[in-house]
Amino acid sequence: MARLLLIVKILPTGTDVDLDEVVNSIKQNLTDRIELKQYQKEPLAFGLEFIKAQFTLDDAEGQMELLETSMKSTEGVSAVSYTHLRAHETRHDLVCRHLLEK
Repeated sequence: MARLLLIVKILPTGTDVDLDEVVNSIKQNLTDRIELKQYQKEPLAFGLEFIKAQFTLDDAEGQMELLETSMKSTEGVSAVSYTHLRAHETRHDLVCRHLLEK
């Protein structure tokens, strides 16, 4: 099954929200087939920062909705938006694809 790389912008409810705690809460709610690869805090405006996070997940029905629900239900999160979505190829996937193309 193909894996997807999803880059997400997670907006907090205010400047007093601890973004690291938000990320930890999101991580705890993830299923075993959805993984937070990395994240960083980026400035938005007037002292407010947002989380730019990269998730990998299966290209299967319901996975994106499951991730979105998990993020939106986390305390301190006001909005979630997708910035990028693409197929995620591992080294193994690339080798298999290369062999199939021969």
